Amino acid sequence: IELIKSRAILGRVIFDMGLNIKAKLPEGYRLSYRRTIVDTVQRGFNFDVEINDGTVRITYKGKKEICSGNVGDTLRCGLFEILIDGNGRNGKGKLQFIKPSDTYNEWKEAVSVDQQGLTDLINITVNHDSIHLSREIANSLASYYVNYEAKISRKLISKIRNQLLILLDSTNRKINQLNARLKAMKMDTIPVLSFALDAMTDKAVAEALKWYFRNPGDPKLKNLSKEFTKRQFEYYNTYEMYKTIVMDRNMVIKALHEVDLYEAGVVPSSYVVAWASLPSKPVWPRKKLIILIGIVLGIILAMGIVLLYDLIDRRINSPLQLKRVMGGDYPVFFSRNSLRKFIALNGWDRIHCMGKGPEDIESYPMDEANAVCINPRGMDSLELIQVLRKAEQKPIVFLFE
Repeated sequence: IELIKSRAILGRVIFDMGLNIKAKLPEGYRLSYRRTIVDTVQRGFNFDVEINDGTVRITYKGKKEICSGNVGDTLRCGLFEILIDGNGRNGKGKLQFIKPSDTYNEWKEAVSVDQQGLTDLINITVNHDSIHLSREIANSLASYYVNYEAKISRKLISKIRNQLLILLDSTNRKINQLNARLKAMKMDTIPVLSFALDAMTDKAVAEALKWYFRNPGDPKLKNLSKEFTKRQFEYYNTYEMYKTIVMDRNMVIKALHEVDLYEAGVVPSSYVVAWASLPSKPVWPRKKLIILIGIVLGIILAMGIVLLYDLIDRRINSPLQLKRVMGGDYPVFFSRNSLRKFIALNGWDRIHCMGKGPEDIESYPMDEANAVCINPRGMDSLELIQVLRKAEQKPIVFLFE
């Protein structure tokens, strides 16, 4: 799936769609078609656009005219082709060539390719400000990807065919040369026969042959034998070479037939299940999801704040916190009636009240009191400890109201 985002496919789509051409046109006009003809690595390669009464004129540096035509016509300008549509005011604009690497990196970030689970389905998504351009790019990527393997195969087949044709032509030339050489060698045996007949002089042929067989050491006979053997050996080698090259030619012809059969069977191994369509609603922001995430994060954050506040808060607001600070058990009351009964049963007639104590119980000074009554709700734990130290072993009761 990374092949889709590579320069082989995405780079080709960018080039064919002319995405490295950016336009700033007068109000009311738009660039509805653009195509790069010649790639250029020059940054800021600008052209001036002038629209006047439906006529488009494109110049380089405001001087040299590159091309001109009417609004709605395809303008072929050498390096690129464009089509300007619309009905707006007369004015001037610019066309700019962007560096190919910058354009590729920009669109590579906008394209995402995912494989759906363990299936062979591939999903191509393009996120860009222009939804129409995003759809066109997504469909072009799918089309290029489907035909990429077949294009590469056909390109390779064409290259192999050209190489085989070159080899076949070279082989045919060698065969023709060797065939001509074999004919010449056959004709060259005539001088050998002439040499033998000349050596016979005026004798009869039969007598001459008998004489040669009876005199094998004759110098003429030896020379004749060497010459004949040499020419026969040369002819044999040439003929073997001829047969080998003919076999090679037959193999090349067979390979050409196999290439033709393979090319006829080349079909794309993938296909487009569904073309890209315009979304019925924005992909982002997803309001429901954002609200849900906000609620969950809010609850988590609130709980965290409460826990943190509870850890750093030293005030006493419950009997459990009181017990944790005091480290022991003390009488705790939640109503004034219960407290008054407990005081009466213990015979305490002088009570020292601290905090928000009961108003109907008279509060005496600490040194004159028989017992101490404390309402610790909202009291700092350190302050409570200091009060307990001042009580000097006097009975202590707590009232939570």
